[in-house]
Amino acid sequence: MNELFFMQQNKKKEAVKKKEREEKAQRKNVNMAGALSIDRQILTDQHHAAQAEKAKERTERINLKDVHITETVETNARNSDFAREKTEKATVRTTKAQFKDVNMATASYDHHILNEQHHAAQAEKAKERAQSDENAKFDMANALFGGGGGSTNQHDEDSDEEETGERGNTSQHDEESDEEETTDE
Repeated sequence: MNELFFMQQNKKKEAVKKKEREEKAQRKNVNMAGALSIDRQILTDQHHAAQAEKAKERTERINLKDVHITETVETNARNSDFAREKTEKATVRTTKAQFKDVNMATASYDHHILNEQHHAAQAEKAKERAQSDENAKFDMANALFGGGGGSTNQHDEDSDEEETGERGNTSQHDEESDEEETTDE
């Protein structure tokens, strides 16, 4: 019974396909007139022109197969550049191959120098970190304005001496300017 069902389905499918084939055949016989025929003519002209261009290129390629190109300055320059690049790449390859054989287990003089430089840099960084911690503990107000320390009195005496010296200079300057004014009159 299932086989009969599938046979009927296949017959229906074949009937549908036959009908589609007949419709396609009828569409081929339709005569397109008017604007569509003009467009078709343009497209066929373009197609023929493209075909002619391709044929021309084919014949030129066939004819140019026998042409022998001589050396030029440009080709010689390119060849020398290529040869130079090739030798540079070869030297890089050989040096890499040689470096594969280097034994790094043995100590060298350079290793000791680099190790000393590393330890010196580490000590410098540790010193900078300690300095920033020390600076964080520093009290700027206490250092500038006193605050009970004995060292600030000496600083105050030094500043008083400087002020009197400056006052003396300004008073001498004032006397000189007074004398100039009296002589001018």
